[in-house]
Amino acid sequence: MTIPYFETALTSNFSFLRGASHPEELVVTASRLGLAGIALCDRNSVAGVVRAHMAAKEAGLRYQPGCRLVFEDATPDCLVYPQTLVGWNSLCRLLTSGNRRARKGECQLRLDDILEAGLGLSLTLAPNSVLSHATS
Repeated sequence: MTIPYFETALTSNFSFLRGASHPEELVVTASRLGLAGIALCDRNSVAGVVRAHMAAKEAGLRYQPGCRLVFEDATPDCLVYPQTLVGWNSLCRLLTSGNRRARKGECQLRLDDILEAGLGLSLTLAPNSVLSHATS
């Protein structure tokens, strides 16, 4: 039985100290629960998307790669989903820019980065991001 619910903001263990499960485990769990599909959105990273894609393909589960963008300025966190090959290219360039200006293991993104690279991306505010920025 499929539940008409598509989880759009999963975080795997590729989001250090935020997610605990491997992407493949998230797919298996979603499939066992009967979810319609999932989107993996790790923090400033697309490191787990291939593993999730392969597991979702094997399980017959709909899958959307994504990323949770966390900015160094006051910009609220955003969830981005590439819609085309151009979108995937935009997301990878955006993350590369953020990684280049930061120390190893960090990513420094700014609002201007997403405004310049947003071609082919669907974007939404991440859950709780507006509240967490308002209270900090």
